[in-house]
Amino acid sequence: MADENDIEILRHGEPQNDGGEDSGRLVKTKQRERHVRKSRKKRETIRTVSRFFITIALAAGLYFLAVCPQWYLNKNAFSYVNSNIIEVSNNKIVPSYKILAILKKNNVPDLPIYMMGVNELKTQIRQLGPVEKVYIRRYAFPARLQIIVKERMPVLTISPDLKSLPVAFFTDDGKLIGREYLPLSRDFSTILVLSYGNKGDDYTKWDKAKIR
Repeated sequence: MADENDIEILRHGEPQNDGGEDSGRLVKTKQRERHVRKSRKKRETIRTVSRFFITIALAAGLYFLAVCPQWYLNKNAFSYVNSNIIEVSNNKIVPSYKILAILKKNNVPDLPIYMMGVNELKTQIRQLGPVEKVYIRRYAFPARLQIIVKERMPVLTISPDLKSLPVAFFTDDGKLIGREYLPLSRDFSTILVLSYGNKGDDYTKWDKAKIR
């Protein structure tokens, strides 16, 4: 015969769990969720603070970059020859000192190099007889200028006789250039023309047809 305990089990089924194990798992789950939320909030705070300081650093960097003196030409840039600031290139007839002499007549603008106007400088340099075109490149950081000259091509040199040095030359576009730009570089191959400069042979009055 079954004893009273067996009868009790049969009557009520298996003993019920008191819920302690489930409660423990629930507590641990809630703790993990709180930990995840705290970690996430901490990371978001760190990112927010980091973005703030990065923004401040970038703004400060851009400001100091904008006012950096390297954007500006040296105040004495036009006063002396300095290949690190002013570079003259492609000139075989016009000496560099003549171009620099023109620059000295101008004031260095108190502006960043990228805002500096160069048209006036180009106009002044083009007034030199052998110069046909002028290109001026502006380089920043550090600020500097490169002056590239395109010169007219000499075709005729004029001399009073075979024993004398040339006194002038004509370019291919008919322009007469005086002795201040002589002697020419050996890079140029010209025709020597003897002209005594008298009334019947005054080379200063030659036109393009005569030169051809």
